[in-house]
Amino acid sequence: MAIPPSSLGSLGKLPAELRLPIWADVISSRQPAVLRASRAIYEEIVHELNDVLEYTLFPDYKRPWLRLHSPRTGLTLDITRRDGKKIRKRLWQLPYNNTVLSIHLMAPNPKKPGEIALLWQKAHDLVGILNRAKYHRAHVVLVFRETEGRFWQKDNTPTESIQHPGDPRPDYFIAFLPFCRLSRVRKIEVVRVTPEGQRVPIRWRFVKYGCDFIMNDGYKNYNDSDYSRKPKYQRIARAFDDVDRMLAGTDFFLDTALDLLPGHTAAMLRLDRFARWFTTSDPDDSPYQRRCLLTIREYPHVVDTYDPRLRRMAERRDAFEVFYFAVAGAKNSIAVRCNRKDWYTAYPNGIDILTRERINSEKSRVLPRKRCWIQNGMLVL
Repeated sequence: MAIPPSSLGSLGKLPAELRLPIWADVISSRQPAVLRASRAIYEEIVHELNDVLEYTLFPDYKRPWLRLHSPRTGLTLDITRRDGKKIRKRLWQLPYNNTVLSIHLMAPNPKKPGEIALLWQKAHDLVGILNRAKYHRAHVVLVFRETEGRFWQKDNTPTESIQHPGDPRPDYFIAFLPFCRLSRVRKIEVVRVTPEGQRVPIRWRFVKYGCDFIMNDGYKNYNDSDYSRKPKYQRIARAFDDVDRMLAGTDFFLDTALDLLPGHTAAMLRLDRFARWFTTSDPDDSPYQRRCLLTIREYPHVVDTYDPRLRRMAERRDAFEVFYFAVAGAKNSIAVRCNRKDWYTAYPNGIDILTRERINSEKSRVLPRKRCWIQNGMLVL
């Protein structure tokens, strides 16, 4: 992208054919400070700079929420979950239309089932960022990356961290499904990379169909894939007729399973869920409750499958009330709804599995100290 010479100062005296090799040398030497020298310089080399971008999604709670890396410059940006619209607006402006966008999905540890639930949340967030981006996605590469002891597939059997009632829900299914909402994608590839670095072609039919669905903008338009006319894909094709149903069902399944999942990541996700139960802008609004009610109304079969009679949801609500008042202490209980930091201060190691015994134990600890009582199923100060 050549810039008018007048905007580049003395560098503008050089023809564009000579300036571009200079920028290439600067980029290869990984000296990004030149980008701050002039807006004109930035505009001229930004497309050279971002010819490849990498997002990495880690399943470990202690790692960054999202990581953005530019191989050409060596620059890395770690994005936390608490980063607001300011940083996300910058991500919306990246030139994805001239970029190979590589998204690395790090394999979770099946012995720590909370990790696949964390990947599910991160994938949803990243898809939301990409769908709001200014430019279309010219080329997306999804990389299912394995490391020592962590596999997406082992001995030709896909890993399944959380046992699913009925048909299996392997980890790759849960990690890939949110990307079926992607729009404006010209080309998409999916590969699996073994711990030894070997790139292995994907043979998962659901993912193959999903890639074709994405390139046809199936989520925004309608489900019309070349695979849909092949008999062996008939069942998968019917599932893609209602992607929202698959998304709602998987989300409800993971949310219900999270109550009893072991491990540090699951404990921190339970804490996140309680800390984010209400919004900071409106202490009476609960996006979490709205999402649950929408699923119950629109997809009642999901409730019948994963939480008959909503027994687990009722216990979760009971647990939230107990832990909520434990966090509130002597403070105004309404104000606590707006302050997530209080939750992380009160429970720095997360919230243990939500069994009835655990809930009753916390209730007995809170009640004497706060002199609360139960009224109509609610804790009252």
